Amino acid sequence: MQDVQVIQMIVSTVAVVVAAVWAVAAIKATTATLKNEINNLAKTIDRLDRVLNVLAKDHDRLETRVTKLEMSVEHIKKSEPAMDSKFLAFGIALLLQAGGIVWWASGLQSAVRHNAFQVEMMRKDVAHNSKFVLEWPSGSWLSGQPLPSDIRQDSRLTYLESQVGQLMKKNYGLNGVD
Repeated sequence: MQDVQVIQMIVSTVAVVVAAVWAVAAIKATTATLKNEINNLAKTIDRLDRVLNVLAKDHDRLETRVTKLEMSVEHIKKSEPAMDSKFLAFGIALLLQAGGIVWWASGLQSAVRHNAFQVEMMRKDVAHNSKFVLEWPSGSWLSGQPLPSDIRQDSRLTYLESQVGQLMKKNYGLNGVD
């Protein structure tokens, strides 16, 4: 009966060690994935920034053209009392297109700002996670203390350690397991 308990204790200890190794591997994989996502988001933000710069230049050109058209309209109004309906329709269409481009560019700029904010928020978590992954196994995190665990599990492990110590003393004359 005692051999079964020893085997059960060894199996449970191995299970705990395997779970801990798996958890560390999962944290490392998650960290790597988050770093890749941040890099991809940064590249996307750079591309969107270049698009915004191009759109800003186009917007400036359109504003210049609209200003010239407005000046032309004012000149035509002064020189001719009647305005051609085709010219009016063309001016309205051009103004609507310019307004649509400005609206689209402002929406794009808002999306870029939102993505940049999200990247900044994630950057803190990734840095903290990376620091934890590097420092905890080396004992730098929490002054080398083990991670907190639940009390029931700790009491079971303490009980199992005492049982192993008694078995070792009984069978081999040793004072316990280090």
